Amino acid sequence: MSENKEETKNTKESAHQPDVDKTTTPPGKKGKKGEQSTKSKPKTSTKKIKILCDNCAGRYLLSYGKGDVVNLESKQAELMIDAGDAKETK
Repeated sequence: MSENKEETKNTKESAHQPDVDKTTTPPGKKGKKGEQSTKSKPKTSTKKIKILCDNCAGRYLLSYGKGDVVNLESKQAELMIDAGDAKETK
């Protein structure tokens, strides 16, 4: 009978003590001070184009007007060139 009391006593004591893993880094700390990330940002290719369409804002949601020479992301520039709304310049 006394063994059962000791077992329940040990169980109750262990229930109050949380398991703490001391090998993990506490939240908010991410390494040594002064360390900076060396990840490189992806570079987007751009093209220089001349706008030929009158309604660039309505078609492409851009704030450029007819005759403007601008640098745009290559996907957007190709889309506009294929549609005949712009031409590539150098």
